[in-house]
Amino acid sequence: KPRRNFSIQVSGPSQDRSTDNEQNSQYKYYLDSTTNTLVNDSLSHKFTTRQNNNTTYRASLTYSEPVGEFGRIQFNAQSQTSINDNSAISEVVDAAGVRHRDSTLDNIYHTSFTESRVSLSYNYNNSKFSINVGGQAIPSVLKGNKVNNSGGGALVSTSVKHFNLVPVFHARYSWSRTESISLDYSGGNTEPNFDQIQPFVDRTDPTNIIVGNPNLKTSFRNAYNIAYNNYFPNSKFNISFNGSASFI
Repeated sequence: KPRRNFSIQVSGPSQDRSTDNEQNSQYKYYLDSTTNTLVNDSLSHKFTTRQNNNTTYRASLTYSEPVGEFGRIQFNAQSQTSINDNSAISEVVDAAGVRHRDSTLDNIYHTSFTESRVSLSYNYNNSKFSINVGGQAIPSVLKGNKVNNSGGGALVSTSVKHFNLVPVFHARYSWSRTESISLDYSGGNTEPNFDQIQPFVDRTDPTNIIVGNPNLKTSFRNAYNIAYNNYFPNSKFNISFNGSASFI
């Protein structure tokens, strides 16, 4: 049928990184009103070997059916999964200059974040006016496991799930080929870092101790944009205005 479209896209890029780091630090502690005990100053000489693998799988299906001369109904389903494996193995140098493995400073975890989008919308488009309006369902899942260095090296798992229903909206009006105004709305999930949801205390960095919150939710960002453009071809002069706002 004329103007009927169907498409499928699949991708799965992968990236590997490996780094070696040497850190020689001196920690100084000062007494203040919050404590009556002064912690002794210390030295830290640490070697860290870090390996990271990230693979992202993405699949998308789109189907559109014409409705009348200027309209069409469009269905789209897409899913993206990002898998991350991280291993940071630490060794410390003692007073005699000998390197020893210190598993309490290791940072070993596996995470995956999956976000799916299923949308149904109606699109109308002629020479003067176009509009796209509909709805979208966005479920997301962040899950993973991490070695608890403070709890005997046990592997601890956690996950966070979220679901949003959001409108789909885009409108554009053209007074002529050179003058137009448009209004858009979009929304999307921003997942927390896995360190933020781990259900234990992470002491990998002695100066930056992380206490995770397994009940932390995925945040959702709403974004609005309005744009006006007017081009004067005879004088080669252009007037444009763009305004945007977003909130979580």
